[in-house]
Amino acid sequence: MNIGFFFKTLNAYDAHIAPFLRNAPSQDYDFVLFNMGKLYSPNYDKNVIECKTIDLSFRSNIKRILSDFELDFMVFFNPGHIYALFLVEICKQLSIVPIYFQHGLSLDLASFDFKTLTQDKSMRRKFISIKKYLVFYFSICINLFFIKRRWVVLKHLLTKSSYIGTYLFRKKSIHKLPKYGLKDVHCDYGFVYGENDKRYLVESMNMNPERIVVSGYPFLAPTKEKSILKEKGRVLYLTSAFRATGLLPLSIEDERDFYLTLYKQVTMAGYELDIKVHPVDDFDLIRSYFEEGDYVDIYKDTNLADLTMSASIVMSEFSTALFYAIKYYKPIIILTSEYFKSYPFDYTKHGIGIKSNLNNLSAAIRESMSLKPEKGNSYREFISNFLLDNNSQSAYQVFYTAIEKMKLQKTGNDVI
Repeated sequence: MNIGFFFKTLNAYDAHIAPFLRNAPSQDYDFVLFNMGKLYSPNYDKNVIECKTIDLSFRSNIKRILSDFELDFMVFFNPGHIYALFLVEICKQLSIVPIYFQHGLSLDLASFDFKTLTQDKSMRRKFISIKKYLVFYFSICINLFFIKRRWVVLKHLLTKSSYIGTYLFRKKSIHKLPKYGLKDVHCDYGFVYGENDKRYLVESMNMNPERIVVSGYPFLAPTKEKSILKEKGRVLYLTSAFRATGLLPLSIEDERDFYLTLYKQVTMAGYELDIKVHPVDDFDLIRSYFEEGDYVDIYKDTNLADLTMSASIVMSEFSTALFYAIKYYKPIIILTSEYFKSYPFDYTKHGIGIKSNLNNLSAAIRESMSLKPEKGNSYREFISNFLLDNNSQSAYQVFYTAIEKMKLQKTGNDVI
């Protein structure tokens, strides 16, 4: 069976693509990772990637490229992006089944303040962003000549492009816009964390509920049977790559000050610090902020389940990596930011964690030393509504079982 993946950046390979390869039930699968690496991750070491990679950044006749691989399925993690949506259209014309595999919480567009999410206004950032979108639109225009129903496809892409107008002039209507495609064109199947996410796909895009599989959050299995608690308690911080992604207007000096204050607050509370870096973050740069002998360990590709189980407290901003802390019933601290009035998703509204700003963090750590019983009930309810923590079968096992059934179907109208 031939399976393709589309992810713009190669930096996300270890976190989002590698688990599919390592959980494949047999050797009868061939994988191809389609990407935009020249634009998003030009310095990534491709030698660590365990499957074939194809960079689509400046390619013409993408339809022929996809056709040459005789793909059965193409997996998308953000099929609402205009370029991904274009690839979904091509897949449908080639009878390649496009699949949405959930990556992050299903939040409607009204949850995001686009002014807040584009606060880094440096000319360099603006230039890079404009360059990327010029490449997207140029590639789409060139490739329109190689596909059927090009005017219908163009209409869909123009509809998607009009979202910016809705945001600027009709903000009250933005919640009605689907985030993961359009009502007229979207992935044929979806694999989502929980019933709330399934409901969002149905309501936002009229997606067939029988083609949406509630597979649960794709937790990595721990490699250790139980947590190994060190002599001193550990606080695990999950980074959010605010500076690296240009989400916030932070300089390297600003980021360094943040980490040193974080370290100071954690040690003042009597704990040692573990840092799990976001795939986009610069691991070596963050490590350089600390001096030799500091009580801090920094991790890049280490199993997150192991790190969470070994932690006494877990903290972040609004990362979905906090799902691990919820799964293992760890006390959670949500770090607030002066740049955000509120985050797109507020865990505390679901009874998860407590909020703290950076300068009061040591007091929040002392307050969060153990999980209160009422918080445990909130964790269980969150897991039920959002994560479907199925200990008997991982999300990847659910995925492979489902696509095996899809492969055996005689018509495209059958359900899973």
